[in-house]
Amino acid sequence: MYRKSLLTLLGWLGLVSIVHAQVPRNPQYPVTQTSVLHLGLLPGLSTNGMDPGVYENIISIQVFSSMSAAQRLFEVAGISTFTAYAVTGIQLAGIANVVGGNYLIGLSVADN
Repeated sequence: MYRKSLLTLLGWLGLVSIVHAQVPRNPQYPVTQTSVLHLGLLPGLSTNGMDPGVYENIISIQVFSSMSAAQRLFEVAGISTFTAYAVTGIQLAGIANVVGGNYLIGLSVADN
């Protein structure tokens, strides 16, 4: 009984580590930190602190609004979500999901 439970647990842990290890990294966006679980009310009032735009979140659960550099597995917010660079997985919001909204940052007036 215990052996079967232990083998099942080790199997799941191994599967999770393999799946997590295969998350592709895109060198074009400046993700500096990864957060496995992001919880909060608003950007700045969350577990990612005052600079949520540099985080890649695996799972994100927000009451009102969310902001991040990238999302990987699941994101839900009551009103809106804003992801600057990339989303894979499921993204849900009450009103709007915005992905890639920072495409004008870093451009000169002539480029716009």
